[in-house]
Amino acid sequence: MHTLSPDDHHPWTALFGPCRAELGERLGAAGASAPAALRAAWLIEVERLPHEADRLLRREPLADAGLRDLLAAASARMYDDAAATAGHAARALARFADPLHPLHAWAACLQGQAQLELGWPARALAPLQAALRGAHRDGLALLQLDALLALARAHDELGDAAQRDAVLADAAPLAAAHAALPAADSLRRLQAQLAGRAALVGGPPPHALDGEGRGVRLARAWQAWLEGAADAPGLAAEVAALRQLQRQQYWPLKWQVDLGQLEGALAARAGRPVEAPVLAPEAPHGLARLQAAVLDAGHARLAGRPAGGAGFAGLAEELAERGLQRLAARLALVRADDGEALARWWRLPARDTVDALWLAPVLWPLWPALLASADPRRSAASQQALARLGERLPGPRREPAASAPVPLDLTPREWQVLQLIAEDWSNAQIAARLFVSEATVKTHINRVYAKLGLRDRREAMLRARALGA
Repeated sequence: MHTLSPDDHHPWTALFGPCRAELGERLGAAGASAPAALRAAWLIEVERLPHEADRLLRREPLADAGLRDLLAAASARMYDDAAATAGHAARALARFADPLHPLHAWAACLQGQAQLELGWPARALAPLQAALRGAHRDGLALLQLDALLALARAHDELGDAAQRDAVLADAAPLAAAHAALPAADSLRRLQAQLAGRAALVGGPPPHALDGEGRGVRLARAWQAWLEGAADAPGLAAEVAALRQLQRQQYWPLKWQVDLGQLEGALAARAGRPVEAPVLAPEAPHGLARLQAAVLDAGHARLAGRPAGGAGFAGLAEELAERGLQRLAARLALVRADDGEALARWWRLPARDTVDALWLAPVLWPLWPALLASADPRRSAASQQALARLGERLPGPRREPAASAPVPLDLTPREWQVLQLIAEDWSNAQIAARLFVSEATVKTHINRVYAKLGLRDRREAMLRARALGA
């Protein structure tokens, strides 16, 4: 352990293979006498402490430039500096050009991850596939997981659902076998996110996410919002707590973007505008910055403010140039102002149904025209999915009028449900609007019927209108 040649495969294979625990024991026993490069790699990849690795390498500089660049790339990635990651990884790849060397696979994986975060998912594919080939050949299961996660995300941004799902299927056994790894946790969150999209149009609900980490908490908040199963005050309090954590701790840019969209969605439901941008002005450019630009345009539209104007065209062109099909579909929905524009969005393979729920307050008036439009390219299954999504869209926020006090025999929530029935809302729409489950809505409706002596929904609508709803 006293000396380490950069061209010695074994320690690097152990870092990403099944012998990682044994390597950790050897490093612990050797202490400061262990090679600095290997200790720094352990700090970055296993202990997730890039700042400690940086301090170590300042005390003990490495002679090999390729190793310096490789570790600098891994550290920069942990700091969300995709540009620096790409530059260092390119130089490391030139040094470790032999595809049979495990450090070639690591450098290729870092290069692919950097290209994805820079907003060029198509450019990420080749290095990620090269990393996968090397990792698979050498049994580097832990590196495989990192590459598969990035590859699935790249295909998702490119709008290639079939390739994305194939990658996720390949990753599932590895994620199950190494469930404690950050990449496995991220894969579970991505799968839950995709299942949430599918559930909006009739798919099964996603499985509950285990754990209490920040990323899991954020994913669970998203699930609660999508399912309408959490009460609004509770969900709002959780999102506020997550924002407080983000101010106090380092959060990856992609988490910050997700939190910003969720905050915007909750604000729109409550009838409040979103004033602050999704990302701080000093945030680096790349995929996260483009995502934030589209979200900010959507929040501006939700608030009734000008949303981009001529800048829309430039943003759309940049997304097309980069092949960011999912983000381009989101921008198309932000720009949709009539039923035909909505129909064009629905035909896009990369559309995300979550975006319709996020923009529901402005899309609600356009949805009937979309459902009624005759489109020979729309299959029966697609039409049914469209109708199911429409049922989940909450209409404009409407509080009880001051002139219509709560009837003495109803609770405030029962009165609110009855008012929404008067507006011809479905149970699913009421559940989404009130952040409760459909079962809870049915319970409220049954109690209203019993208290007011009602037999069916038509009578409920008539009675509600008579009571001033």
